[in-house]
Amino acid sequence: MRIIRFLLFIVSIGFVICSCNNKMKQPAADAISQAEKDIASLKKENLSLYTAELLLDDAHTMFGFGDYVKSKSTAEKASAEAKSLLSKSKK
Repeated sequence: MRIIRFLLFIVSIGFVICSCNNKMKQPAADAISQAEKDIASLKKENLSLYTAELLLDDAHTMFGFGDYVKSKSTAEKASAEAKSLLSKSKK
């Protein structure tokens, strides 16, 4: 009986962990989408987007591995980098 309880406990923890990650999936996808838009708008300005594009690629990779928290964070960094480049170019 103890083994069954232990196994049920382990399975329930796995479900909790999975559901937490799935809650971050959509915010990560939204952050990636925003970064793509920010970078695309800057390509029209003919700016060097190397760092922002690398960050976006990393965000896509992390998303593919299911690491939605890091994916979201990295996509937000890509957006921030793109916006920083835009503000510097207008000075």
